[in-house]
Amino acid sequence: MRYSQSRLLASKQATLQVPYFPIIISNDGPEPLTGVSIDTAEDASDTDLNNSFSTFDPTTEITPISVDVELHKVGQDGDGGNLIIGGKDQDSIDDDVDQNDGIEVFNIEVLGNEDRPSNLGYITSTNGALRTVNIDSETRTDDSYAALTVRGLLSNELQGQSASAPFGGTLTNLNANTFFGDLYIGTVFAAQNIDTFSATGGGDVFYNAEKDDNGVYTSTVTGAGSDTIIYDIDGDSVDTIGEGFMVSTGANGDSIEVTLDSGVSQSTMYLLDNLDISTGSGDDYVFVGGIANVDVMAGSGSDFVEIDTAGVSGVTGGSTGTWEFGDITGPQTFGDAFGLQGGGRVLYQAQLTAMFAGFESTVTVETTAANNYVATQIDINNAIADAISNNPELARLLGIDMDEGAQGIDVNSLVRGENHLAISLYQPALVAGPGPATGEVVVTSDSVLNAIAQGLIDTEQQVDSTNLDSAGDIRAAFNGDAGSIVADGTGSGAVMLGTNERGVYDYQNPITGGSTDIAGGPSTRNYSEIDMGTGTNDLLVLDSNDESANTLVISDTFGKVSVVNFFDGAFTYDANSVGSDYADVGVHRLDFTAFLTNTSDSSANTPNDLSEVRIDTTLDAVTDLGANEVAIINFATVDNYDSTLGDQNFSSLTGSQLLSLFNEAGDAASEGAKTDQVGDTNQSIVLVENNLNSGEYKVFSVQSDVDNAGTDGFTGATLLGTIDFGYSLEGGNTELGNINLTGSAESTTDFEDIFGLTP
Repeated sequence: MRYSQSRLLASKQATLQVPYFPIIISNDGPEPLTGVSIDTAEDASDTDLNNSFSTFDPTTEITPISVDVELHKVGQDGDGGNLIIGGKDQDSIDDDVDQNDGIEVFNIEVLGNEDRPSNLGYITSTNGALRTVNIDSETRTDDSYAALTVRGLLSNELQGQSASAPFGGTLTNLNANTFFGDLYIGTVFAAQNIDTFSATGGGDVFYNAEKDDNGVYTSTVTGAGSDTIIYDIDGDSVDTIGEGFMVSTGANGDSIEVTLDSGVSQSTMYLLDNLDISTGSGDDYVFVGGIANVDVMAGSGSDFVEIDTAGVSGVTGGSTGTWEFGDITGPQTFGDAFGLQGGGRVLYQAQLTAMFAGFESTVTVETTAANNYVATQIDINNAIADAISNNPELARLLGIDMDEGAQGIDVNSLVRGENHLAISLYQPALVAGPGPATGEVVVTSDSVLNAIAQGLIDTEQQVDSTNLDSAGDIRAAFNGDAGSIVADGTGSGAVMLGTNERGVYDYQNPITGGSTDIAGGPSTRNYSEIDMGTGTNDLLVLDSNDESANTLVISDTFGKVSVVNFFDGAFTYDANSVGSDYADVGVHRLDFTAFLTNTSDSSANTPNDLSEVRIDTTLDAVTDLGANEVAIINFATVDNYDSTLGDQNFSSLTGSQLLSLFNEAGDAASEGAKTDQVGDTNQSIVLVENNLNSGEYKVFSVQSDVDNAGTDGFTGATLLGTIDFGYSLEGGNTELGNINLTGSAESTTDFEDIFGLTP
């Protein structure tokens, strides 16, 4: 204990506010300091000296009892025991002044290099006294630091063992900012109610925790390691002012899973706005489960964010799909139609396209002259696996289970929602040249053609070599089975689609594979808001509950964001588009308000902005584009605005090109000022759809001059990034509506009704 004493304060006593220099005298003992005088030296500066004395009663500063602990390869590379350090008093009753119930602070130093990790079951003090744990690494010169694991324990009746959290249930602060090894907390049993968890030393962090305490704001911060954070939140612990939850990770690829199932209303979460997740650089995965209304800020890597209310009480549906190709044993069906059961068929530079949730990936089926270009079911299975694993969206949406020998393959959806899988297998026609045109490939090599001819005989696609005398004969015989291919290897007669250069989905028609949307009442919805950051290939899976309204926030320039479950209900596919004619956009939202900043002011002669209000966001056309308006247009239409500029390319379309095209007379046009609009510049958003890939849009921030409304009034256009919804936002019943735009009157009214804010 420390005692502070009465103080002497010499200060300038004057009505003028002039500098003064206090003198503070204190001691560390309990004795009062009573007799004080000041003598001025003879050579003191010529100045005023005023004395005043202020005395204070002795106060007691209580310093928590702490203990220093060194850990060195505890557990001998296995599961070690428990660390319990306590005080003399074992009955937790404060009736013995010279004894303590336990130790409040543990200062733990982990010794050794990365080959000497320490592993404990739990760390506690007697009588639940432990409040703070500080963990650091020993000073080393080789940058190799030992890891620390604190597992927690499950109950084991046979061994007389009770379940225990890694630090009991009383720890409020864990500081591992100077710990540089890998840290694993809660690998067996979750940590309980640690208010502040900070581990920014740079090692990998695994942290499994639960929060159900009231009156506390909980924060979790990690650093540059590859971290895994798993958190289960009781809604009752985040339902009032002063409560909340925050996770923030640094560089490297991190995984954050946060679930909140019940205990707090949507209106409370909306008003408190107290649930936050943010990630840094690296390819991160963020999972928000249950009804948590979380603000997610992803970082600069290619991140994957998934929102899912499955598991909430009252939820139904939400199953994932499975699709099977090939047979585990016995002859395969691919090639049966030609007479040789399971014999396959000849494929030469055939293209296989896998589509899921509107996202496509195309690969070439690998066949070689060594086997006369014969493809079997195994080759098809390998191509399906390659198409999925080579695509940044499909690789995170689908799992692959390959049977032994690759005879059969199961494709499994890893996310919920009524999404379809389809396979197109297309064999181009062989031509001598000069082409090739769409759906053709030039083959003139005698060795290649001879191998193809032998393959046609081997698979019984041709009975013998009668019709294979010349190069032209071989190409003609081969082309009899070219085009779009069905599951048994025969051609359907369909030709390649010129708009996107793939075959129709004849090998596997679009089917759900048993996948379904989530369904449930108002208590099962999710209203999280997600800003995907600046990654090259970000992926966002929205909640598949048709009543949930997640928001994709665009606040800065970005790379590409692919969005799953923006639509509701079943899809129907036409021959020329990946998209559908009859799907419903649903109620998920897009937030462009960071760029749509126009305001109006109805007050007269007011030199301030106190009565300015934001102009509502609305959906409009590029032929009348004004303040805070959003427009959608197809790239083919934009490209035709000015033939003198030459054909543009969607992938390379820039803001300056769009600006030039928009200012061509007779096409796009800007709008004048709205009523009481402030300023002379309209702020708008334009979504340009890829005419060769339905549902993919380039997003532009566009400006126009309100005083020069018309076909040449556009003054600026900046490419923000690309959003791919998988399916088109226009066509049939899929049109985007004002309710899907944050800041629109419809969206605001709907949210006020949802959150009970309407008077």
